[in-house]
Amino acid sequence: MMGKKTKEDFVVLGNCLHMRPSGQLSKAVKESGLSATMQFDDKTADMSSALDLLQLGASAGQKVLVIIEYELDNQAKAEQLMSEIEQILLLAVGSA
Repeated sequence: MMGKKTKEDFVVLGNCLHMRPSGQLSKAVKESGLSATMQFDDKTADMSSALDLLQLGASAGQKVLVIIEYELDNQAKAEQLMSEIEQILLLAVGSA
């Protein structure tokens, strides 16, 4: 029986979490089939929901914690998703 694992990484936002990157993040998480959350201050957002991400209220330059839950046999998929999330957040710079 495979156990659940988590992959966590802090990411500094290149810009505020506005609609475009929130939608891109939500789509990436949904397509991966994995469970992912983003934490900021005392709030946690389900990353498959663009609305949840928008409600975090995180601004440019602030650090968020991304947590991906996966089964051991999905480790490569979790690493790919984390890479995609980081890329989306970096490309969000100036795209408001």
